[in-house]
Amino acid sequence: MPTVVRTMTTLTTHTHTCTDDSTAAASSAKRPRPSVFERRQADLAEGVLKLSPSSLTFLYDECKACFWHHYNGRPRPSTAFPKVFGALDNAQKEFFVGRSVKEVSRSLPAGVIERGRRVKSEAIAVAGTEYRVQFSGDTDTILRFSR
Repeated sequence: MPTVVRTMTTLTTHTHTCTDDSTAAASSAKRPRPSVFERRQADLAEGVLKLSPSSLTFLYDECKACFWHHYNGRPRPSTAFPKVFGALDNAQKEFFVGRSVKEVSRSLPAGVIERGRRVKSEAIAVAGTEYRVQFSGDTDTILRFSR
């Protein structure tokens, strides 16, 4: 217990010895990140709707109202992802990465299976509107074809 008291006293003493300039610099250095809703509103103000592949594949298929709410400031609460699915996903990726695409299907052109990565498309104009759509997110794997 005395260690805790000493540490708290040291922190208190240090806080009191700071000048106004260093305190102001320290407080302005870490601004809170805007909320998801604030970032989406800023994007929409610029006419860009940013979509992730997982929201299109899973959220839209599961619940169209949830999809709408997700992009209008009321995202669905995240749920725990069972560890077994993560383990299976990692095992599959380890097995396939570096292998020939032909091992997946002989009808595909020659190529190799690579690890996924973060991707971001250019903003694409939506015909008949003033909006553009941009896709970004993480891919599971990439098929790199030889030609």
